[in-house]
Amino acid sequence: QGNITITTLESLLGESLLYGYLRRFNNLFTEFFHSGIQNAWTTSAVSSGTVASIWILDTDHPGIVQISSSTTTNSGYYYRSGAGAYILSGTEETELVFRLNTTTNTTTQFGFIDTSTSAASVDGVWINIAGTTLDGRTATSSSSSTTSTNYTIVINTWYSVKVVLNSNATLATFYLYSEAGALLWTNTLATNIPTSTATGNGVICTNSGTSAVDLIELDYMSVSGSRTLNR
Repeated sequence: QGNITITTLESLLGESLLYGYLRRFNNLFTEFFHSGIQNAWTTSAVSSGTVASIWILDTDHPGIVQISSSTTTNSGYYYRSGAGAYILSGTEETELVFRLNTTTNTTTQFGFIDTSTSAASVDGVWINIAGTTLDGRTATSSSSSTTSTNYTIVINTWYSVKVVLNSNATLATFYLYSEAGALLWTNTLATNIPTSTATGNGVICTNSGTSAVDLIELDYMSVSGSRTLNR
């Protein structure tokens, strides 16, 4: 009978390295393998909107959920952390892989957001999609800024978007990529980045019409940060 050796993470990494790892704002992500709560992101309907898992046999997109509106105006769904979970201090980064099913009357906010309705975030840094127009936005106490350029997106096409804060949260950079990883658009904002007020993280999609329609498919979402935390 051989001996059983139990190896701990501490023994593998070493005490100092493990301590440093635990003190970082580590990566959280979801593959959307189901439609319920995803890791750090809770989920809720907006004005009776719905969400459901869909199976499209796409080997490049394992796990997909689809948000749909109801017959109530400004309805939809969101996945979001607590509205005050983050005070942005630098190195935060968040990513979403998605495709829109419709652009008619549809608004999507993704990134560091605190809204749970169709209204814009009071404090946040996010990618905003209104109809076919994608841009980057920031807001502090509802005082907002919008990137000087935007991008026209189309339905039924996979995209990836990123929101990245620099080392001291004085600059927000927004990225849009194609499914193949080609950079389609980028821009920055250095105003109205909330660093003394809290915000959340996640995605919300709503529709201002009164028809129940499929709005957006979500494939992957993540949030991370590389700075060391004093804890």
